[in-house]
Order: sequence, then C-alpha cells, then structure tokens
Amino acid sequence: MTIIGGDGPPPSPEQFLAIDEQLADDGIPALERPFQAAKIWGEQSGDIMTALKQEGWFRERYRELHPSVPYDGSAFLTLCVSARSISYFLKPPMGYGRVAIKPLDYITITKPEVERLWATHPSAFWELTFQGFDGVDLFMAQVNYHSKIKAVENMLATAVNQLTASARQLVAGEIDLSIPQGLAMACELVGKSVLLKEGATQKEIKALGHDLTELAKAVADRLSSPVDDQVQMVAETLPKYVAVRYDAPALNMAQAQDVYRRTLFVVADFLRRTNHDQLYWKIIDDKTVPKRNWETFL
Repeated sequence: MTIIGGDGPPPSPEQFLAIDEQLADDGIPALERPFQAAKIWGEQSGDIMTALKQEGWFRERYRELHPSVPYDGSAFLTLCVSARSISYFLKPPMGYGRVAIKPLDYITITKPEVERLWATHPSAFWELTFQGFDGVDLFMAQVNYHSKIKAVENMLATAVNQLTASARQLVAGEIDLSIPQGLAMACELVGKSVLLKEGATQKEIKALGHDLTELAKAVADRLSSPVDDQVQMVAETLPKYVAVRYDAPALNMAQAQDVYRRTLFVVADFLRRTNHDQLYWKIIDDKTVPKRNWETFL
C-alpha cells in the first residue's frame, strides 16, 4: 500500500515534553493527548500523515509519562459497522493508500466470523465491507478537513463525536432513546458544515431548518457525488430531528444498527466530496465487486 508521507523521526524527549506542556495548558484531557500530540508533531515537522501513523509511539511515551492514566482505552475515533445484529468497532488506519485498502483489516471481527458471513450470508458480508469503506472515507476526509471558519470545524467535530458515542453504545449493547436524535443531529451538522465550508451563508443554512432531505439536495447542488440519488433516498429515511426530540421511538438493536449505517453512509458521502481521495467511489466502479443492495435501505 502506498502511504502518503515519509518515515520521519518522532520528536526528541524535550520536544515531546514541550508538546505535552502545550496540551496541558490548553486543557486537553490525558486520554486525548497521544493523538493530539501526534497532530501537533505533524504540523511542526511538516509530515502530518507520518505523525498520525506514530500515534502508537506517542501512546507508549504517555504511558511512561503518566502511568496512572489508562491509555489502553479505545482510539480517539471509533466508528462501528454491523452485520446480522452484531456491531463491531471500526478503527480506521493511520495511513491512507491510493491502492486497495481492505476495510475488514480494521474491523474488530475474527477470521471465523468473517468466513462464516462469507459462506452463509454473502450479502451481509458485502454490506459490512461497504460500511467499512464508508467509515474509512469518513475518517480520512475528517483528517483533511480544514477551514478558517471555526464553526465549520466545530460542527464536524461535534457530529463525529456523536457517531463515536453511538458506535460505542451499539457495540456495548447499551442503546437508548437518544440514538435517533443524536444520529439525525450528526447528519445535519456534517451537511451544514460542508455547506458553510463551500461558501453558503448563515441565512441559507437557517432556511434549511432540520430538513435532511433538503439538506442533501443543497449539498449535492454545491458538490456532486456519483451516488447522489442514493444519498437523497437514504437521507429521506433518517429520523426527523424535531419529531424524535419529543417522541423518540424505542428501537431494538437491529433497528438502531440500521439507523447508524444509514447515517454513516450519508455523513461519509457528504465528506467524501471535500476530500482528494474517495475509496468508496472507486470500489463501486470495480466490476469484481457486487453492487450494494439498496433495497435494504428502503
């Protein structure tokens, strides 16, 4: 796999301590510091992708610097994918290639489970894979998402935080009535963030209200996608933010997973439009890969 970025060295002990001092002064929680330190080092060294790949190095240094902190917890970003009523964490790669990335390599699913899906439920296997592509594209678009407007990046960060929180609920089997509204909010925030990034006015954003259908149309008008029709179709099926605020449906696990994968697809495709590389758009043109079964989204 061709990785963007070289093999630059990590910071010296003095540079590392200076970065930690900066993070402490900024009030960054300890568990977030390994990734944030990697980002800062990437900016300082001019090689952001190599620095992100070195997050593990930073995590080891933080174990030594603050041994009382449980740095073995989940990565800074965890999404999830689901198949047959089971959710699995997706922890995207630190490097990004322009040739084939296998999302299954980054999903916490065992080889026997994958083989069983492939042998007995191939449609579920491929849907799991497509969800994996959505998650990887979302992550890499987030890494490359920059704007001089602070609200633009804050909206994106809030949306991704919500997706991460919902993913952890699904994997832990602790779903609650907040999921529909949270996922609707995540979709809305990403779409509006993209629109603002692309020059939309606050007046135009306000006019959209909480209508995800109109939001998808507005995003498509600004930046097109080869799956615009599917994005529009799926957006129309997502929870209505205001309605579920006051009367949230009690979802079972399969229903909650379904809402999550729909949201993941729409959010990922909003963001794919802003990035320089989109794995999902490439895979859907691969003649060796079956078409995604859109009937399951109806």
